[in-house]
Amino acid sequence: MSETALIDNCLTQMPPDSIVMADAGYGIFSVAHKVQQAGLSFLFRLSRQRFDRLRKTATLVDEGANWKTWSSQWQPSPSERKKHPDLPADAELSVQLHEFETDEGKPLYLVTSLDESVEMLSDLYARRTDVETDIRNIKVVLDTENIRARGVEMFHKELMTSMVACNLIVQFRRQAAELVKVPPRRMSFKRICTTFRQFLLSSMYTTAADWRERYRFALGIALQDKLPNRPGRKYPREAYRRRTKSTHFKKREKRSEAEEE
Repeated sequence: MSETALIDNCLTQMPPDSIVMADAGYGIFSVAHKVQQAGLSFLFRLSRQRFDRLRKTATLVDEGANWKTWSSQWQPSPSERKKHPDLPADAELSVQLHEFETDEGKPLYLVTSLDESVEMLSDLYARRTDVETDIRNIKVVLDTENIRARGVEMFHKELMTSMVACNLIVQFRRQAAELVKVPPRRMSFKRICTTFRQFLLSSMYTTAADWRERYRFALGIALQDKLPNRPGRKYPREAYRRRTKSTHFKKREKRSEAEEE
């Protein structure tokens, strides 16, 4: 099934008054309509083609030096109705369209149900990078992309155990960040994870007092895991390169009888 179809279960798990942010792959009417039906707000990035199509019938309401805002009534296209026949005949969303330039000078196209300023929405959408970084840490640093379980039940157990480990490291990082008076994300997740493993999980502790003493010691080591200051550092966002698949476990093809003779 498609990724957009998987959003249904996510919406039921979100707290009330949540804001759903998504990239252009989810920036379609059917997803926005599901979010609104769930009683939530949305902030989606749009592709240039879809943004231009919506802007044709939109009304310009405000503009600045490097941004513009339109008010629009978003309706599903004929092709989208064909793909989603369950959409009501009168399905329509009152939205705002925003176009502005990023720090790299590239245009960004957003659609939202929120009645907020462009500055607030651009800062909010920039937080999507935190989500991408968290997913990378879970997949790469904790190696959950290489789950070794073969059964469904064991897969769920291994994945959930990895998430417990992730939450422990996040809380450990939060405490270390509080001691050095910086935001938690200024602390390196990978280095914090290494400190947690080397100074806490490498030995067994038989009493709670020993564990607390060792925990305080590890927390002191973690104070050095702060990311370096990089003032004024700006560079275009780039996607991570797709890593090559290993063929180490490729099955050998059976030889024909003629080759064996």
